[in-house]
Amino acid sequence: MPLPIPPVSLPPTPPKFTRPPSPSDPPTATDIVEAEKHKRHMFLQIENGHPGATAMVYADAENSLTQLTFGHDLNNYPIPPAAVPGAPCIPVVPGIAGVLEGHQVLMDRMSQLLAQFGALDARTAIMVNKGRAYSSGVPFEEVCFLDGSLPSQTSGDRQALPPLRSIDSIHNLVSTDLNRFLQGYGIEFQRRLSLDKRRLLLAEHIGCLHYKNVSR
Repeated sequence: MPLPIPPVSLPPTPPKFTRPPSPSDPPTATDIVEAEKHKRHMFLQIENGHPGATAMVYADAENSLTQLTFGHDLNNYPIPPAAVPGAPCIPVVPGIAGVLEGHQVLMDRMSQLLAQFGALDARTAIMVNKGRAYSSGVPFEEVCFLDGSLPSQTSGDRQALPPLRSIDSIHNLVSTDLNRFLQGYGIEFQRRLSLDKRRLLLAEHIGCLHYKNVSR
């Protein structure tokens, strides 16, 4: 349904210039074309130094073109249902829906790749730790949790845990920190399991194969 719009006033026409035809009500595409021609004609006359063509005349022509275009669009494009009070929101158009769906697929794939990289980093650190002798004095490689975060760094609501650099650092873990390590690695255990056995589970998981051979 066409919308009522105020009549569009034509720009003042300098002497010896052809005045654009009066626009229809509502404006048509032909009116817009004629207004565009008039604006360009004014621009060329200013470029040629015509005394009657001033910047104000050109600005009026530009304003007239804008009003005609706006009036034409208002009368030829329906108001979205969401703009009508009480009407349901319009659904996302199929084209945009496809773009959003593709973006979500890409983000899901990125999350999968990050998880795969994290798992690869964890396996690599475990293999390195397994190959190190107890007497070498070289610190253990840090093995990331299942969510890809490093235990020694704060992640979300989880506080940073003590870095596991040696057998001593595993042995010195308190019960609460030890449980957080096991949970972060997805290691199932019973709460009544002794500290020594839980420490052994953790040591074997990160590749510290010498833990059980070291007497305490």
